[in-house]
Amino acid sequence: GARANLAAEVPAIDFDAVAAATRAAWAQELDVVKVTGGTEAERRTFYTSLYHAFLMPSVIDDADGTFQLAGGTVQTATGYHQMSDLSLWDTYRTVAPLYSWLYPDSAVSQARSLVAFGNGLGAYPKWPLAIGETGTMLGASAEIVYADAVARGVAGVDPAAAYPMLRAAAIDAGVAKRGGRDDVMDYEQYGYVPSTDGRSVSVTTEYAHDDFALAHLAAAAGDAATHDMLIERSHGWRALYDPATGFLRAKAPDGTFAAGSFDPTTQMPDYAEANAWQSLWEAGIHDPDGIAMVLGGNDAAIAKLTDMFEKTKEDWETADPSAANFPRPYYWAGNEPDIAAPYLFAQLGRADLTDTWVRWLVDTVYSDQPDGVPGNDDGGTMSEWFVWRALGLY
Repeated sequence: GARANLAAEVPAIDFDAVAAATRAAWAQELDVVKVTGGTEAERRTFYTSLYHAFLMPSVIDDADGTFQLAGGTVQTATGYHQMSDLSLWDTYRTVAPLYSWLYPDSAVSQARSLVAFGNGLGAYPKWPLAIGETGTMLGASAEIVYADAVARGVAGVDPAAAYPMLRAAAIDAGVAKRGGRDDVMDYEQYGYVPSTDGRSVSVTTEYAHDDFALAHLAAAAGDAATHDMLIERSHGWRALYDPATGFLRAKAPDGTFAAGSFDPTTQMPDYAEANAWQSLWEAGIHDPDGIAMVLGGNDAAIAKLTDMFEKTKEDWETADPSAANFPRPYYWAGNEPDIAAPYLFAQLGRADLTDTWVRWLVDTVYSDQPDGVPGNDDGGTMSEWFVWRALGLY
């Protein structure tokens, strides 16, 4: 198989020929989007960012389409390429929707690869690597990636191919393997993931977003009753809002918040790679009305979001320059939990404030220099944030 791959991909080893073919292949891929305007540095940043969308995931089927997952038999990918190295918790936010819109062949391969992993490993993966599953990160991000491709009408992505196993993992009792839904029985019982389960605030908001995505997949599969139930369940994160502090906080099974001091700028085990400031806005992706409701209305939500960004700007302007490489206390452009927060202004009716703060972020943390991405690119996630912004969308 390896020799056949070499023969198919590099029939003659000629440096200049390979370099020319590689340049032509990348030009074809990147010319799907043609931008004008801006500066040369901004255009260079744009195309470098778009290029980063294709460094991961990896194609793992051979030249003849065959592949083998851990513990499984040899299979053949027909009509798609089997992919792995899918950083789903990261990429569902920017890379997957970009594929669904601009690169449908990649979206098909990604979606069908997830089905193959689900069928081959007995559950949909959270972070598949090579031929197996790492089990890292949190939530059932495969539901969001798959539902996104269905919602955007990508031909060749069948809701019925993924829905039954995803639904069972998210709802049914007695399921042996749940993938990213390991805490779902507690989630169903309490309406939120209790503090006894760890990273409970972040897992709750991820499950809520997963529910929203799975609800739309249910509708596409013709299951209206499950759609309605999941939409209602996707609001459960609101139970974690603590009006005494103004943030989402971990809640015990008996419904009480933890006693003692609380600092919303400090990372704690209740949140995944984030603090309370950064985690407050996560549910805004799918439930902006809920954000406004718990914070006391649209104006109050806009005021709190503005406060965070003003603090962010002050922190950036007064901190040591090396601080850019480390977690920040307010908005943190270099990690996933809050990267959609600037767009919540627009969802709450203030697109002008989205424009203000997104422009500040682009000018401040992105460039065409070696440090021109604000953090670990995570499979192109941070780079594609810039691509969406440059296209005027998110």
